[in-house]
Amino acid sequence: LYGGTAPGAAGGPRELISINPVTGAGTLIGNTGDGGGTNHLLQGCAFVSGVLYGYDGPGGNYLSVNLTTGGVTVVNTLLPLGAGGGYAVNAANTQGFYMTSDTGNLQSVNIATGALTAGPALSGFTQTGGRLKSATFHAGTLYAVNAVTPGGAGSNRQIVSIDTTTGVMTAVGPSLPSPLAGGIASRTR
Repeated sequence: LYGGTAPGAAGGPRELISINPVTGAGTLIGNTGDGGGTNHLLQGCAFVSGVLYGYDGPGGNYLSVNLTTGGVTVVNTLLPLGAGGGYAVNAANTQGFYMTSDTGNLQSVNIATGALTAGPALSGFTQTGGRLKSATFHAGTLYAVNAVTPGGAGSNRQIVSIDTTTGVMTAVGPSLPSPLAGGIASRTR
C-alpha cells in the first residue's frame, strides 16, 4: 500500500509513504518532487499495470510515481481538475475515472496520457458542497467517498456506488464516522 502525505502548512513537504497493511504504520519513501523544483500533492492515485499514477489536483497534473524514490514524472499538465478528487481504474486496466464535485461530471481518463473527457453528469445521492474524495473499483463496481465538511468543522461522509454509464450515485449503508480520512481501496477491482 502507498499514500501521499499532505502538509499542514502551505509549501510543506509532500511525500510518498509505504503503508504496512497489517499495522497501518507508514514508512517514508521520499519527496514527491519532479526534479524541476515542484513538490506535488498526490491525490486520486491508482495502479495501472504495476505503475502508480496520480493526479495533483491543485496543480492540474497527471503523474507517474517512482515507488523507490517517491519522485514523480509529469505525464500531462494543466488538466482542469480542481482540488481533491477520486481516481480509479478498472481491473482490466483499460478505463480510468476521475471525479471531484458530486454535482459535476464523471470524467473518463485516458490512462496513457491522463487526458480527461467529460462523461455523464453525476446525480442521485448528492450533498450541498459534496466532494468525491477517493474512489476504487470493487468487483466491477465504482465506489467513492462523498464528503462534506460544513463550515470547516465536523463532516458527513457517505460511501456511494456510481454507475459509470449513467452517472447515478447510490448511497451504500449509513453515513461514515467523521474520523474517516476519505480514502478507500479494494483488493478486488
